[in-house]
Amino acid sequence: MISVFLFLVYLNSEKQVVNDIIIYKMSRKDKTIINIFKVLLLSLLLLGCFSCADNSRKHQYESISDLADKNIGVKVGTIYAEIISEIMPDAKILYFNNLTDQLTALKAGKIDAFPISKMVISTYLHEDEQLAIIDEPFGHIEAGYIFPKNENGLKLKNQMDEFINELDKQGTLNEIKDIWQGNDESVKNVLDYRSLNGPNGTLRFATEGTFPPNDYYRNGELIGYDVDIAYRFAQAYGYSIEPYTMDFDALIPSLESGKCDFAGSDIAITEERAESVYFSVPNLNDDLIFVVYDVDGGNSSFVDRIANSFRRTFIEENRYLYFLQGIATTILITISAIIFGTILGFAIYLLYRNGNSLIRKILDLLVWLIEGLPIVVLLMILYYVILGKTRISALSVSIIAFSLTFSCSVFGNIKTGVKAIDDKQLEAAYALGINDRQAFFDIILPQAARIFLPGYKGNISALIKATAVVGYITVQDLTKMSDIVRSRTYEAFFPLIAVAIIYFALAAIMIYIVNKITLYTDPKLRTKQQITRGIKL
Repeated sequence: MISVFLFLVYLNSEKQVVNDIIIYKMSRKDKTIINIFKVLLLSLLLLGCFSCADNSRKHQYESISDLADKNIGVKVGTIYAEIISEIMPDAKILYFNNLTDQLTALKAGKIDAFPISKMVISTYLHEDEQLAIIDEPFGHIEAGYIFPKNENGLKLKNQMDEFINELDKQGTLNEIKDIWQGNDESVKNVLDYRSLNGPNGTLRFATEGTFPPNDYYRNGELIGYDVDIAYRFAQAYGYSIEPYTMDFDALIPSLESGKCDFAGSDIAITEERAESVYFSVPNLNDDLIFVVYDVDGGNSSFVDRIANSFRRTFIEENRYLYFLQGIATTILITISAIIFGTILGFAIYLLYRNGNSLIRKILDLLVWLIEGLPIVVLLMILYYVILGKTRISALSVSIIAFSLTFSCSVFGNIKTGVKAIDDKQLEAAYALGINDRQAFFDIILPQAARIFLPGYKGNISALIKATAVVGYITVQDLTKMSDIVRSRTYEAFFPLIAVAIIYFALAAIMIYIVNKITLYTDPKLRTKQQITRGIKL
């Protein structure tokens, strides 16, 4: 109830702030105070949600039959939904992008259980006292590595089959499995892939990176069961290796587009998937079980949970470095997209303004196509289809995609602003002997800037937040780094709070810069001192 009350107060404050901005011209000090108030109020809201989260669950399930009509969380791209639909037709299946989101939803009471293999959940049970399992297998999984359906993919598949069979014959495969499903982190190490200088070329290895113990980050290094075997394979067959992390449902597209040479992340072997990729022999055979929430499992106080969550999120393994790296990537994408998008959008408008009817129709069509595509779809089309066979990095593709999207917004802003200026001003300029270029840049554009800059600021704010989807194409931005941290801490509160505050700060900084520019285009926003600067009164 406290959380709901705080949320309603927050919404009302937002509405009041908007009204104040419209009716009154607030001072900078007033705006700063209101922004601080909003941040504090939102923090109280989220703290309220955090304090109530553990009380949201009312039941503890003891058998599969108890879940027959409950909400079951399933990761996108896995085979679990099909199995659950057969054994529990009345269950409601909810889909999530990764295991971290499933854990968060389970703790918040959004789902009642989720399926996982025994090996994977063993890691989480060691770390979280409020997780429990229904120790009654409902299925079985055989997982392996996947390879593209081409000549090179078949060659690598045969080599991997030979390698895994040899590991199994020697008993090494079980030894590796025991290491990674145990709770002794000191023995969980992999080869340094940078030291592999094999004569047979470089293999690009794709994995999820947020799925302990199969593939996850520790101290900035990618480790895990599937990663360990992949690196050993590269060493045994004389390859160098380059690891890439991406969402689970992007693994197969990355192979089909040629972005990666093989992938592994507890990928279940199925006949349907085998039509698109080659599977190695299984490197993992395991039972599937349900994970539930144990309401009686946690004995720590609210303050202890907050302190422990903060320590694990930022202090352990220097995880604050993940956020710093993510901030740098997000800023790079945002600033690059603003610069290139603004230049491109302005150039498109000039071409549109001076072009004939055919050129205008073509430009309108292109802008309509780009604006009509969700940014995540545009990203994946560029990365996996249009630029699929190139070696252009995912970061560069992200900058290209956001620059295109932002340029369309800039084009629309300028077009709207210029249309608002009376055409008679151009006619007067021509009558005075002023050419078209001078008339546009010296008379029309300065007036139009006053009109389109507010929309331009809004587009910048939207751009910063939209960059959160670049993790779909292997870019480790701020949001993706938050996912990596959450996959290690099994906590949602501080990683998400940190990301929210950082995005808020980045947007505020960008808008502040644009506001400074706005002062030179709109006299109404300047103070008396700024207007009379250089004039002796």
